[in-house]
Amino acid sequence: MLVKADERIPIARLLQFLEHGERLAHDCARAQAELAPESGMRRFLLGQARQEFYHALVFQGVIAWLAPRHVGACPLLPPLERYRALLEEALRKGHLAETFMAEQIILEGLGEAILSRIE
Repeated sequence: MLVKADERIPIARLLQFLEHGERLAHDCARAQAELAPESGMRRFLLGQARQEFYHALVFQGVIAWLAPRHVGACPLLPPLERYRALLEEALRKGHLAETFMAEQIILEGLGEAILSRIE
């Protein structure tokens, strides 16, 4: 995929949202691992957390390559932070299944929607 000069900053902003989502997914998977009732599930979730961390690093690198000095605050991040608060509340209450559903439906859906806009 070739990126035109006028597309760099808008794409970097979308990737900024994805990077933030990956960090949120990392934190969520680590917290889910603490709540997991079985060791196999804990191992899986810790592996998932590691994978999300690496995804965030990749997005961070691409953002730095696309628009190293031009990407500031991302307007999409405040709603994602409200979502983080809801997830953290569910985790505090021990609602593990609710967090799995929220993560798969909301985070994965948002990520897919953004990536489809970039293609």
